[in-house]
Amino acid sequence: MKFLEFTMFLLLFVIFVTHHLGNAKLVNFNENFNVSYGQDHFTTLNRGRVVQLSLDNTSGSFPFYYFHKYAPKYASTFIG
Repeated sequence: MKFLEFTMFLLLFVIFVTHHLGNAKLVNFNENFNVSYGQDHFTTLNRGRVVQLSLDNTSGSFPFYYFHKYAPKYASTFIG
């Protein structure tokens, strides 16, 4: 009997979620967010629905490279 209850709950949940996802509207990025730093590395495309970020040595790509290159050497100390 519990399997039947779970199946009914799951079915109702899926119907509820798909109904509300169908009512979602596409909005512009600028309606919900404000770029407060690095405006020169930020671009919106497709009428504000797609965001493109660019990184260089001064805007933050170097720390990601450094972590990618040197973190595996010390991974055993981070794992525990």
